[in-house]
Amino acid sequence: MIFGSVTPDFDQISTVHWDIHVNGSTTDPRVVVADDPSELREIGTDFLDANWRYVNSLGDGGVIGEIGGNSWDIVIDPVLYTGFNTSLAAYGATGTSLALDINTSEAIVFRVSSVPEPGTLALLAISLVVLSRRYKRTV
Repeated sequence: MIFGSVTPDFDQISTVHWDIHVNGSTTDPRVVVADDPSELREIGTDFLDANWRYVNSLGDGGVIGEIGGNSWDIVIDPVLYTGFNTSLAAYGATGTSLALDINTSEAIVFRVSSVPEPGTLALLAISLVVLSRRYKRTV
């Protein structure tokens, strides 16, 4: 979920244009929520286009969902920012947020890689010990 905010300058109109690529998803990412369908659009498989306008300090944004798999990333190419004097933020499902730089010269990358749970690692370790003991007995 991505939202933005601007300083309370009621004459200020700010705009954002992003090209968003989703790489490595096992499912087809899609727009789950957008208050205006023209602001966050699916352009093709794994590619979305975002155009937001912030007026009178009101937030705006959208939700990209249906991203699947154990390892994927979202790459945001910040094509254009106008009228911003504060920041943008990305918000997760639990309400946590991450500030995003307003910089058109660098892509924003969110990367997710699966990390085995401790129980899985313990099971793997036990299996390796058992296999090594069986190997030693047969040699």
